[in-house]
Amino acid sequence: MQLNEEKMLTDLIQQQRVQALNVSQLQLRIGEEIQSLRQLKARKECFLNSYDQLFRYISLWLLVRGYDLTNYQPHQVLKTVCVLHCPDWEMDKIIRQRHQLKKKLSPMVSQDTYMELQHCLQYFQHYLQAYVCVSL
Repeated sequence: MQLNEEKMLTDLIQQQRVQALNVSQLQLRIGEEIQSLRQLKARKECFLNSYDQLFRYISLWLLVRGYDLTNYQPHQVLKTVCVLHCPDWEMDKIIRQRHQLKKKLSPMVSQDTYMELQHCLQYFQHYLQAYVCVSL
């Protein structure tokens, strides 16, 4: 584990945004996230679906390291993990776009933001490919 990753995880624990799980809890949660990811992949592609898939990949990234999200600011955890890997990603725009779509504040999706989301999703799909492909 890289130093930046260790510090980020320590900070997230102190902020109560993630929690450590025991092995049996981890196995259960990994199975749940993979099942959820499988269901999302079977649905029609759209911004919210892609965002939800990215969220599942971030959850898996944490679970592989022994941690799970809490209910406290999970989208900030997504942002933190994504920016750790690619500091140039504009995660605030992606999260804001998701919020606008979920709250029906805007029916339009910015093409640039959607492409950025797809880039993030592809990165984590590739990053976790070996782990997730066994189960999907």
